[in-house]
Amino acid sequence: ASTGNVSSALVSKCTVTKAWGCFYIRRTLSSFAIGKSVFETKPSREFPNRQCLTVHASKTPRFAMAGVVPSDLIFRQLFEQESSTFTYLLSDKNDPTKTAVLIDTVDLMADRDTTLVKELGLDVKFLFSTHVHADHLTGNRILKDKHFHSAVSLLSKNAGGRADQYVTHMERIAFGDFELEARSTPGHTNGCMSFVLFRKGGGNESAIMAFTGDALLIRGCGRTDFQQGDPRKLYQSVHSQI
Repeated sequence: ASTGNVSSALVSKCTVTKAWGCFYIRRTLSSFAIGKSVFETKPSREFPNRQCLTVHASKTPRFAMAGVVPSDLIFRQLFEQESSTFTYLLSDKNDPTKTAVLIDTVDLMADRDTTLVKELGLDVKFLFSTHVHADHLTGNRILKDKHFHSAVSLLSKNAGGRADQYVTHMERIAFGDFELEARSTPGHTNGCMSFVLFRKGGGNESAIMAFTGDALLIRGCGRTDFQQGDPRKLYQSVHSQI
C-alpha cells in the first residue's frame, strides 16, 4: 500500500500478516497487480484457512489494479510519520498549464513537497485542507510564501482556520480535465471536508476517488471524543457523503 497505487477499497477488505517469511492474506483474490508485479494467492499449507500471497513479475496480470488511477492523472501519495498525515499531489498530465493540487500538506514536509513538484515540472495552484486540528500543522503558508506565490489555499468556512478561499458543500474546483468536489463531512470536527475527484461534469457514478482526511480511515474513522467530535454526525457524513 505504500506505493500509493492500491485502492482503499481493496486494502479495507484485506488483512495481511507476516508469518515465517511468508505473507498471508485473509481474502481470496486469484491475483492482483501493483505496477508490473503480480500478486497471486494460493491455499497455505501451514494455515489451511488462509491464503499464501506470492509475487511474480508480469505485464499481463489477470486482475489489474492499474485502472484505479486514470492514465492521464499524476497521482502521488506522501506520508509524514510524526503526525501520521498523508499528503496527496494531483495533476492532469495533459494540462498545458501544469496546474497541480496538494491536499493536506504538513509544515515539516514543505521542502519535500516542493522538490517533488519541481521534479515533475508542475506548478501548485491549489492547496486543499480537509480539516484543522492541533496535531496537524499545515504547510500551506510556507509553500505559498517561499515557492508557489500564486497558489490558493482552500478550507471549509466551518473549520475555524485561515484560508484564501472558503469552499462550500458541493462546490467544485477544476484543474485540467478533472474537478475536486468539496463535501461537508463533519463529525471528527465541525469543519471536516472530503474532496471527491471527478472528470469535469461527471456525476456520482463517475467518481474516481475520495480524499476523506480523518473522517474515514482504512477500517476505521477519526476520533470523536474531543475538539468538536460527534459520532452521530460522523456516521451520517460517512453514509451520506462518502
